[in-house]
Amino acid sequence: MLQGGDFFSWILSPPGATIFVLILATLINLGTTILTRLLANPKELARKQATIKEHQDQKKSLEHLKEEDPTQYAKELVRWKRREKAIGKMQQSISLSRAKPSLINCISIVFFMAIINVFYAGIPVALPAMNPGSIPLLGDYIGAKALGGWINFYAWYFLCSLAMSTIIQRVLGTTQTFNWSNLLSGGKGINPAV
Repeated sequence: MLQGGDFFSWILSPPGATIFVLILATLINLGTTILTRLLANPKELARKQATIKEHQDQKKSLEHLKEEDPTQYAKELVRWKRREKAIGKMQQSISLSRAKPSLINCISIVFFMAIINVFYAGIPVALPAMNPGSIPLLGDYIGAKALGGWINFYAWYFLCSLAMSTIIQRVLGTTQTFNWSNLLSGGKGINPAV
């Protein structure tokens, strides 16, 4: 069994540091995912997103109606435009409900990482399968050249966080799928998978 001093020396050098940062990334991602789930109701977001998608699909069907029946098109277009303001407000509320947990998470993680980095500054944390020190610029950034092929705390935390967040978000049902073409045209391609 590890004593208090032994535990701190164990988590500040590999393999203890490698395992500790993996556990830390898992716990932080679990906390932020739960916070996101509490502050941004995924079912409500999915319902609103479905309404927005239906509205956009109606616009496409109106384009077909324009050529077939111009009179009916004019009537339907008036209805569609009346609903446009409500849809715009719905899109704003979706953005705001996603921004709240993101802002809280970002501020807390930056603060937390600054404190943790004090302990791991210049300490090798994980040894990846390939030597990232041989990759120009990247090796310097993640500390691999200076640490003899080992990567620093930030690089290992990033890799662990990326892997764990995907798993945790899928398990807790807060996963968001992105359609990049729609995302670049105003964020309309973000659909929470519930």
